[in-house]
Amino acid sequence: MVDLTNKVDVVYHMAALLSFDEDRKEETFHVNVEGTRHVLEFSKQIQVKKLIYVSTAYTVGMDVVGHEQLYSTNRDYVNYYEQSKAAAEQLVFSYKNDFEVMIMRPAIIIGDSKTGEADTNFALYGLLKGVRIVKRMVGSDKPFRLLLDGETNSNLVPVDYVADVLSCAIEHGAHETIYNITNNHPLQNKVMLEIIKKALDFPNLEIASKDLLHTLTKEELILHERLRVFENYLSRSIQFESRNTSDLLKAANIAELDLDKDLLEHMITSYLKPNLVLQ
Repeated sequence: MVDLTNKVDVVYHMAALLSFDEDRKEETFHVNVEGTRHVLEFSKQIQVKKLIYVSTAYTVGMDVVGHEQLYSTNRDYVNYYEQSKAAAEQLVFSYKNDFEVMIMRPAIIIGDSKTGEADTNFALYGLLKGVRIVKRMVGSDKPFRLLLDGETNSNLVPVDYVADVLSCAIEHGAHETIYNITNNHPLQNKVMLEIIKKALDFPNLEIASKDLLHTLTKEELILHERLRVFENYLSRSIQFESRNTSDLLKAANIAELDLDKDLLEHMITSYLKPNLVLQ
């Protein structure tokens, strides 16, 4: 076996089980907390200089303001995934005397901002896939209601932007510091839906109040049930502090994210091109 002692400068820990399934609580904590413990112990053993842990901005739980600080785990969470990542963050900081530690907290990661490519059915792409399926079922002329709070926003960040921030941390990141990789000007859900309507040529797709749940058609209920797991994320806006990330990018001479309507439309339409297969 190769001896790696003092030969590794930086360890990135990005592996995680992203599951919102309550029945997988034990597995989620085992992978996300105990798995992190194994990485930390290995890093300590080989005497790395720096460990960068990729968490999630949603360790904020049910709060509506996200700070760049270590949260108490004595809070309410949307699901066990959030709770497990919060516990892992605490664990990472407990090794701060062994090597430099940093926590990176991306919001909802979407595809590449230039090509639109994305290899996932999660979040935005689950919505895209669901809307495309129901359009085939009901056609584009029949009104179709999506239960969604149009005034709230979803904090989306392109994967290449996340990669840029992670890369900056090697040279410019500060010990015992947390970075929110978020969008300072997130688009409202109604704007996102307008882009999806246009991209999928589904003009009769419309937002409806949750009070109308009992009036949904069979086809509308199919999409509603598909999106239920994301309901909490689609129904509240969270304001994320990102001063640390701003300083990090400034030091690396990289611009902060500006995900406006035009860029998101470009990403979605590029993703839906025939050469990009929607699973």
